[in-house]
Amino acid sequence: MNTGTSPQPDAAPAVAEPRSFRINAPSRAEMVEVSINEGPWLPCRRVDGFWLSDWSGFELGKYRVRARMRTTQGQKARTTLLRLYPSDPPTWVV
Repeated sequence: MNTGTSPQPDAAPAVAEPRSFRINAPSRAEMVEVSINEGPWLPCRRVDGFWLSDWSGFELGKYRVRARMRTTQGQKARTTLLRLYPSDPPTWVV
């Protein structure tokens, strides 16, 4: 029987605090989305001239993130694939 407070080897990985992606897109952008690890595209919301997407429930580790946008004129663009390494406390290495 283990009565100590040390972590168990089979303990779940640490989950980081919620974070937000902040994306700078041209003022003519009408839609911005992000994709994490080439998963589904997630909508962003416009706040104070930037586009934000909240991210929560993820484990600490390595991730790949890409953003895309569409302008009011129908033009489309997307970023290169960015590698992120969230840690706890929050420190991002891009």
